[in-house]
Amino acid sequence: MSQDIRTDEQLVAAYLSGEKTAFDEIVNRYQERLVWFAQNKVGNFHDAQEVVQDAWLKVWQKLADFDDTRKFSSFLYKICHDECFNKLRQRGRERFTAFSQLPDNIEKLRPSPLKEVAESMEARFRILAVLTKMERKLWELVVTKNWKYEAIAQDEPMFRDKSVEELRTMFGEVYRKVWEQRNKEVAKWKPQITRIKGGKKDE
Repeated sequence: MSQDIRTDEQLVAAYLSGEKTAFDEIVNRYQERLVWFAQNKVGNFHDAQEVVQDAWLKVWQKLADFDDTRKFSSFLYKICHDECFNKLRQRGRERFTAFSQLPDNIEKLRPSPLKEVAESMEARFRILAVLTKMERKLWELVVTKNWKYEAIAQDEPMFRDKSVEELRTMFGEVYRKVWEQRNKEVAKWKPQITRIKGGKKDE
């Protein structure tokens, strides 16, 4: 007997009641559609992925205040639309990253703090939520886009008053904060993983 598919609003209610996997169901339901929507707004796939990531973070932060008399999809797309507008405004005259801005020798990071929780979007959002807007932007440029610090200082308006050395120091602090929050997330589910690997669940 097939299980009834829950509505968006039912999934939101389930998440707010403590069913953490319900949020991942919502993300899986809308992820591809949101990227397509954002790509039509901002003009390229990579920026669209960034926009959608930021949109999901905003949704997660605001979910507790969601008005359940509204359609969740309207709430979601309004946030994504606003993030598209923010991306276009931030981009200004600079539209794409030139190949000359990419590093030829990408500095190897230590193991990614997000790797072990990558399957849980909610856990990723909780980790990145500890960062300020500026810190999250630096994380995206260094980790996601692989920009050099020189390119960031020269071409990213948010960091034009920073030297390369200041950016390196700032990223070290950002990495530390992400790593510490990652450890808290891993600590939540590691006992469960241990029990499963042992072949038994606690009664």
